[in-house]
Amino acid sequence: MEYSDPRERIRPLIRQAIDLGDEGAWGKSNEVLLETLQICNQHLGADHARTHIAQLILAFNYRAQGRYRESEELDREVLAQRRRRLGEDHVETAKCLNNLALDLKGLGREEEALYLEKEALGIMIRVEGEEAQTTMTSMNNLANSYSHHGRYEEAAELHGRVLESRRRVFNRDDPLVIMSMDLLAVDYRSLGQVDRAIELQERAVEIAKTSLGEGHQTTVKCIINLTDTYAALGTEEALDRSVSLLEHALASFQMPDQEDNPLTIGLMNNLAAAYTRVDRLHDAKRLLEFCYHWNRKMLGPEHPRTRLSSDNLIWVLGELEEVQMSRYASERRNTTSHQLF
Repeated sequence: MEYSDPRERIRPLIRQAIDLGDEGAWGKSNEVLLETLQICNQHLGADHARTHIAQLILAFNYRAQGRYRESEELDREVLAQRRRRLGEDHVETAKCLNNLALDLKGLGREEEALYLEKEALGIMIRVEGEEAQTTMTSMNNLANSYSHHGRYEEAAELHGRVLESRRRVFNRDDPLVIMSMDLLAVDYRSLGQVDRAIELQERAVEIAKTSLGEGHQTTVKCIINLTDTYAALGTEEALDRSVSLLEHALASFQMPDQEDNPLTIGLMNNLAAAYTRVDRLHDAKRLLEFCYHWNRKMLGPEHPRTRLSSDNLIWVLGELEEVQMSRYASERRNTTSHQLF
């Protein structure tokens, strides 16, 4: 279709970019968004709402690809614009704070992210009220950060509130409800309530498989967390079940257009960890080499995930008495190699 006014192309281009992103075609989606931004900046200006929308979607894409520095740059720009136009106490400003916090988490800057999430939740509660779903999203983000910082009781309290709210609003097979079940179960596991966690996570995985499909991102994330709980249980049956679940999940999710998806790397890393627990070290080595090189390329050599994957690979190579260990160890001369799975 031809357009007499270039601005008429913006809305269809944004829709096309979203559809491509939903299909996991991040590169093509990014190309469309960059074209959209060029039109927006030329014909609408940097402060126009559609320019912000295109920037936010592109930042989302970058996060999905693990390109956190680029997403941080875009999200900071949109946040500054929203603060100027809408003020501090506005829902859209709070959403931008949460987006920026996600970027900072990806970059390993957890304390900064936690501060922004507290600020965002305070705005949401003042403006929208505690029961609003935008507030629940903000509360969920803060609960995730509490969990990451080892504040599991606070995390469980917030995750439980989010789950109850979402159950009142959505169907039981909605991805938001399923993920809330899974996250609360992770808190239970961290509090030592392993049986309670497994019961809730197995239910979440079953609902996700039935309603969303085995290759859906929500299903895969739930499977990863369930297998971590099986590992905490530590029985031979639980460890074998972890390997089987992760192998099947990786086969269902691993497609050419998903090779650069951070979730694929997460699956590989978790499967490698499961392999080490059942003494399949050669299989673990193959996956960990891929994870290490991906993290180094996408996140940089000093990122916490790159350092962790390096440590894990060094440990496996040491167990296998591989000569290759010296090459990886030389990049981490100041780090003591030990198993960190």
